[in-house]
Amino acid sequence: GEKVEDKNKRWWKLIEPHINGVIATSARGGQTITDAINKFDNEIAVLKPNYCVFLLGENGGASAAQYKTLYDKCILNNIFPVFCYNTTSYKQSGQLQNIANMESVIPPQNRGYRFDIATSLNGDGYTINSSMFVDNQHPNVSGCMAMAERYMDFNFF
Repeated sequence: GEKVEDKNKRWWKLIEPHINGVIATSARGGQTITDAINKFDNEIAVLKPNYCVFLLGENGGASAAQYKTLYDKCILNNIFPVFCYNTTSYKQSGQLQNIANMESVIPPQNRGYRFDIATSLNGDGYTINSSMFVDNQHPNVSGCMAMAERYMDFNFF
C-alpha cells in the first residue's frame, strides 16, 4: 500500500464525523513519548479537549513513569486520557515492554482502541497484515480504515 498523504483518509479524520466535536492532532513523525510530555503544556493543555487519545509509536522506549506523567498531566487538566494499543508492528518490533509499561500504570478504563487487533491477520493482534501497511509499520489507507472501524466497535466518546 501507499503512504497516506491525504489527511482526510487518516484514521482520526475518518472517525471525526462520528463524534460530537472536532479532532485536533498534535502528532509529529519521528517523535517520542518524551516529546509528547514536553509539548503537553504548550499544545494539549492549551486546547483543553475533553479527551486526549495517545497512540504512541515505536520511536524510542516508553517507561511506566513516562506513561504515568502523561496520564497525570491529563487528569490535572480535566482531560480524559485514552492510551491506545498501537498497530501489530508495535509487537513485532520488540516493543512489548512498552505495552507492559503502559498497562502497569494506566487504569483499564483509560486503555483504548486495540489497533493491534484491527491491523493483524485474523484479528490475532500479533501477525502483521502487510496489505494494511506501507512498510509494515505505517498504515496505508486500508490500515487507516481498519483502525477507524475499530474505533466504531469500541467507542469511548
